[in-house]
Amino acid sequence: MIGIAVVLAVVLAVIAEVVARLAGLADVPVYEADATIGYQPRADQAGLYRGRYPWAFNAWSMAGPAFAARADDDMRDVLLIGDSVVFGALDSPPAHRLGPQLAAALGARVWPIAAGSWALQNELAWLKRHPEVLRAVDDLVFVLNAADLGPPAAWSCTWTHPRERPWSALWFVLSAEVIKRGCEGTPAELVVPPTDAVADLRALLATLDRRLRVTVFLYPDRREMAAVRGEPATGRSALVSQASGDAPTMVGVASLRAPLQAAGVTRVVPIGDDAGWRGQPDFYRDHIHPTDTANAVLAQIMARVLGELTEAAQNQGPSREGAASGPSRQGR
Repeated sequence: MIGIAVVLAVVLAVIAEVVARLAGLADVPVYEADATIGYQPRADQAGLYRGRYPWAFNAWSMAGPAFAARADDDMRDVLLIGDSVVFGALDSPPAHRLGPQLAAALGARVWPIAAGSWALQNELAWLKRHPEVLRAVDDLVFVLNAADLGPPAAWSCTWTHPRERPWSALWFVLSAEVIKRGCEGTPAELVVPPTDAVADLRALLATLDRRLRVTVFLYPDRREMAAVRGEPATGRSALVSQASGDAPTMVGVASLRAPLQAAGVTRVVPIGDDAGWRGQPDFYRDHIHPTDTANAVLAQIMARVLGELTEAAQNQGPSREGAASGPSRQGR
């Protein structure tokens, strides 16, 4: 009887493993990690989460197709960088994520580079490693939240950021979602030493071509939206905050405005100041992540701001005069 029970258990486990694999329950992105960027999606990978939701990363670890910024047409190329808000939810159709939504709203090519829990230091480290990308785009757009001037993220968990394909889909799902096994922590060789992110940002801005437009959107979490004080300042063109003395209308993420402007960012846009975002608690999947519906609204807000910047630039002349075409598609 014991032998029969063992055989039956093995058969059931094999069946469950096959079902888990066919269902794509463990078909998730894998990550590469180091002590500078922290971690990023591994380049040149694709999958189908839960058998329904495709995902893909190109040679620069950006979500989407091969990076192909162009200087020989009128379409803008926007590098969108951030954390999980930009990365998006795996259990949503790709078209519902922020990058594709912004591309549709703005009529531009949008190249999202992100990883869950990245801080500004992680994002700046990625940008410093890939100057060829910055030379090829028209806009650099950050989406930051209140924690992003804090310590950098470092790899620490197989279940949230696996570094290899799971050897067993069943074991991975049980460990991550049922048993909820704890994370391993960060190995000594992958600890990311903290730096002064504001100083790093100032240094990066000093190296950029003047034609590259830099915009930072301040994204509030659900708690911050519940703590909004008063109404936003009026008469603000396209919600763009030019280094002014306006008192912040939001707690938390609004505190980033002053240090960002001190670093040289002149376009700091509080998303929570927009009438389309205020008073919408249903825009959040949890404490911070936007729903698919909210992504569409967020993209519209961002597109309105970036669209007005484009009109201003066009009035001053071509934005890509003398710009080189995008980096080679042959490598990273």
